[in-house]
Amino acid sequence: ETFFASRVSGGTVVSTALELALHIMEERYDTDWNIYVAQASDGENDSGDMSRTYACMQRILPRVQYYAYIDLSERGNSDLWRAYSNLPKINFAQQQVSSIDDVVKVFHRLFGKKETTGENT
Repeated sequence: ETFFASRVSGGTVVSTALELALHIMEERYDTDWNIYVAQASDGENDSGDMSRTYACMQRILPRVQYYAYIDLSERGNSDLWRAYSNLPKINFAQQQVSSIDDVVKVFHRLFGKKETTGENT
């Protein structure tokens, strides 16, 4: 409950989590695995960590099938949102939400099957 309900701000260093994710991918899963990543954040990141965070994402994206990022920033244009906006959208999606109650719904939508028109594609 403390993890999900805490609203303490400041000191966020996103690259450490991304580096751990990358380490786990490299140590446990070879390239035959289908890896899916979901990240929800208030969008805050220490300004000195942004280049390292972006570099981590550039290393992660080629290893995953899909990466979904949900931004729950109150100001609407967070540090991570702006940085992630420059990533290739081939297997990456990002969406902003205004309420924490919407996070799960948006993840369902981002990871859900695309509706088809009934035609073979």
